[in-house]
Amino acid sequence: MWRSYGDTALVINNTPMITVTDLLKVYSTPVLYMSVEGLTKYLSEITDAILDNREYLEGLGQETLKYYIHHMLLRLAVAIKHPGFKEEKEWRLYYRPNDGISPCMTEKTVVLSGVPQNIFKLRLANEPGNGLHGADMSSLLDRIIIGPTEFPYVKYKAFVSELEGLGVEDADEKVVVSNIPLRSGVKCK
Repeated sequence: MWRSYGDTALVINNTPMITVTDLLKVYSTPVLYMSVEGLTKYLSEITDAILDNREYLEGLGQETLKYYIHHMLLRLAVAIKHPGFKEEKEWRLYYRPNDGISPCMTEKTVVLSGVPQNIFKLRLANEPGNGLHGADMSSLLDRIIIGPTEFPYVKYKAFVSELEGLGVEDADEKVVVSNIPLRSGVKCK
């Protein structure tokens, strides 16, 4: 499906996303591909679980319970996506500096589409002491797939050159050119 939105896909290893740590202050979640009906069912199951565990939850105290509900809803808002994109198997990273500052994030003000805004960049490194596991380019990148494009060989060479410059071994094997055609403008009757 990514071929409809661009001509290059980055396929990454998920080690940094599944490593459990609070040191980094950057969190990950697999995307939840749900329709409106699926979301309604999901929220209903959560409500039933809350009611089934009411006595235990009351023992946590109101502030703790508010904290958990807030973060559950935040994660849900970050993670939900239309089920038509399910083949992507996407993970999302999110960072909330108000909840804690990450030692691996840098903030920069940039202008995007004429709007100045602060963005945060996560350093790609392997720094277990900071909670960053396997996020260096050699470990993180599984492969780059170049989809249908007018100049696939030129893009291939450019990506291989960039990866070699970053010290990625076997860069020429990590970049592949897809031969899957992209149809556009096809109408069914």
